[in-house]
Amino acid sequence: MDKQPVFFCVCSQKGGVGKSTFTILLASWLHYALGRDVLVVDCDAPQWSIVAQRERELDVLERNDRYKLMMVRLFKRTGRKIWPVVRSTPEEGLQAAHAYLAAGDREADFVLLDLPGTVAAPGIFRLLARLDHLFIPLKADKLVLRVPFPLRGPSMNNSYITTHSG
Repeated sequence: MDKQPVFFCVCSQKGGVGKSTFTILLASWLHYALGRDVLVVDCDAPQWSIVAQRERELDVLERNDRYKLMMVRLFKRTGRKIWPVVRSTPEEGLQAAHAYLAAGDREADFVLLDLPGTVAAPGIFRLLARLDHLFIPLKADKLVLRVPFPLRGPSMNNSYITTHSG
């Protein structure tokens, strides 16, 4: 492994905010649109949703000639095969990435780690301290947001905007 990848982590202390979706979209954009080598390490135990999705995708490809043809066309158009995904735990995420990259002639510009929806999982803090970048998606969950200043000056009687999400 000649080049050192940039380690990028997607995590949140709340489940259901789109960590896995963001990881998949980012990996695909970097890999197919920008032509960068990407490795995804799915540390989101116990469901490992990215690994499970990849298994479903490969199963569909085996059984459906139309999707198989679409994948071949993607390979021909981009010159890129599908980006790899490795199943791991947060405690062993970095070791799993390094082991995958050390096996054979594999390199990556980016290693994306998808973590569980809780920071209480074993090894999370130790892992986060060793990464290059961290992305924490947030979701306003029925929050009331207020702008604490008048929008159009005193003529609005100090009215405030209140927005509700959800």
